[in-house]
Amino acid sequence: LENNFIMADSDAAASDLVKDDSGETVEDRISWLRSRGVKVETPEDRKTEKFLLETLGKLKVGDPDTKSFTYVYIPADDAKPLSEENATIPKSQWFIDQFPLVLKSKFSQGAIDEVTLRKTAEKHLVGNVNAGDVFAKKFTSQALAGHGGSVETFKLAENINLYLDEVGALKQLSKNKRASALANKCGFGDVPFFGDMYIGRVVSGRNMDFTLSDMDPSAKWMIEAPIYNLNKQAEQHAAGLSPVGMEADAINAVGGGGEGYKWAQTPEDVEVTVPLPSPETKARDCKITFARRSLNIVIRNGSSFSFEPLFGDIHPDDSTWTVSDGSLVITLEKAKEGMVWSTLS
Repeated sequence: LENNFIMADSDAAASDLVKDDSGETVEDRISWLRSRGVKVETPEDRKTEKFLLETLGKLKVGDPDTKSFTYVYIPADDAKPLSEENATIPKSQWFIDQFPLVLKSKFSQGAIDEVTLRKTAEKHLVGNVNAGDVFAKKFTSQALAGHGGSVETFKLAENINLYLDEVGALKQLSKNKRASALANKCGFGDVPFFGDMYIGRVVSGRNMDFTLSDMDPSAKWMIEAPIYNLNKQAEQHAAGLSPVGMEADAINAVGGGGEGYKWAQTPEDVEVTVPLPSPETKARDCKITFARRSLNIVIRNGSSFSFEPLFGDIHPDDSTWTVSDGSLVITLEKAKEGMVWSTLS
């Protein structure tokens, strides 16, 4: 389980990944995981996705055994107007949000800026002189197009979602000021969005019409959104879960420290800073070990720390460390972007 994602190579493997000793069926366990935001992908899911991707482009409004719905396009270019678009899906699939598939191809173009990617890799990936080359090859326009695009869902209000290019910021796409303003109005603060975006309605897993008239500031959903998000945040606090709907400044302010270290976070990363024992301490004197739910630090002639378990999952391979200005600085990449850590461990 990484980044709230489970993928199995066979039905038997899927059963092994989600089984426990509670007596629940595999279907019950998968349903439980999905209800908590974990994406469980089985071989049958992949077959279904392949079928849908092959057929979606061929379907049109009015075809038998299909369902059509309207959604709204929000261009990043302020000079372009909002517009309505339509999608048609097989009626047999009208039980789960199909936007991630419908919009996949719209985000398949472009590549991450190579200069920015190289500078970021070379700055943060200690001891890997080829990091810039590796990342630059991974995010070519051909690679992104071959992947088919990656869609991120941002829950804006009850039954209302924004859909965006998951790597829009790394592609250095233009800021989408109208989408950010909409999120602000819904109680999320100043959330930076990049590139073209789409907004749609999903009720009980079913895609429903969302039209230009729904973008009016007097629309019922928009008026109720701030209260809805505030209530959801309170519910999650009461349940001991990470809050949602926090403003960007509040997210950045959550942090803390202990004896010999301090930590802070952004929606994407957690940064841990440890003062080094002397100016002579170098990177070779530091041993850092990452795991999915742990961080271990050993500094020669200095402190040792073991943070286990961490508050949330991380991507070990994408977490980095460096020695700078007399401190060891460790950057943990959150497995669940936007998840607020209330403690480090």
